Amino acid sequence: MKFLFALVCTALPAYGLLLGSRSRARQRSWIPTVGSITRLRTTSGSDVASGSASLVADYEYVDPAGVVRRGRGSPGSRGVPVGAGPRPINLLVNPHDPSTSVIAGSSDVGSRLFAVLCSGFFVVGIILTIDALNPG
Repeated sequence: MKFLFALVCTALPAYGLLLGSRSRARQRSWIPTVGSITRLRTTSGSDVASGSASLVADYEYVDPAGVVRRGRGSPGSRGVPVGAGPRPINLLVNPHDPSTSVIAGSSDVGSRLFAVLCSGFFVVGIILTIDALNPG
């Protein structure tokens, strides 16, 4: 039973890290483009005064075929130009599915925290596995 628990503590975080790294690697081949922010807001339930508010940007961009597309994402901590009218934002567009896009350089805190937690559980899993395999 101890070995099974150790194996799960090792395998699941490794799988999570693998999926995250594959997603980031795939996005490296996406096409950079500039879009326009059409709406900028904080997420519902956010508390701006406490500093826990998250920005969400609605944006438009023109894909390589000339079709106007819309998307939504968090600009993260990159900063967003302020002012009236459309504001430019750097995007990455999936060349195989131009309706899919992400804000370039946006790396939300959640995915980083997930990677750190997975790494920690992976190390704990390795230690537990070594302990389970040593009977003495």
